[in-house]
Amino acid sequence: MVRSGTAFFVSSAGYLLTSAHVVAGCARLSLWQERGPLRAAKLVAADAGLDIALLRSSGAVRGFAVIAARGTPPAGAAVSTIGFALDPSNPGVPTLSNGTVIGSATAPSGQRLLVIDAALERGNSGGPVIGRDGTLEGMIIGADGLRPEHGVAVPAVEVGKFLKSHGIAFGTAAASEAQAKKGSAELLRRMSALVQCVEESGG
Repeated sequence: MVRSGTAFFVSSAGYLLTSAHVVAGCARLSLWQERGPLRAAKLVAADAGLDIALLRSSGAVRGFAVIAARGTPPAGAAVSTIGFALDPSNPGVPTLSNGTVIGSATAPSGQRLLVIDAALERGNSGGPVIGRDGTLEGMIIGADGLRPEHGVAVPAVEVGKFLKSHGIAFGTAAASEAQAKKGSAELLRRMSALVQCVEESGG
């Protein structure tokens, strides 16, 4: 069995993030970026409660997410995200989606979530959400169960805490300014990848 989702780089050293449910129980992981080769990845750490997983892959890093030193974006703030197709035999071109922040929500587990209004597909799980300035606002983990037209994301502040707990340094304000000059579409394409999981066999 093969399943897929989206991942994005968070450092020039080849570390990426995706949703933990995308890579749970995988025997092998691979990555594919636009205009790039298929390459292997390995699971470094995962937090099922946050639904976030840290991966690492060798090879060139074309771009990576930068986390700004600020809180949750206000309602109405413009955001963009990206997602790859689910069909593992035809990953195709990633789909870009623009939307706005609806606000915050609390999951039954007590986890704080960022809610956005944007057209999402199932392949968006694990994809980055960036603001107008090019900095990371969150990571998509799925659609709102009660309002499927809304997406839910792990807020960037929680992403930052997760990375820090695993010794991963993230970008600075200067890097943020450089990122924003690329434009959201190009920035998302540079940092994101299709992640494919070959599941462990049952016996």
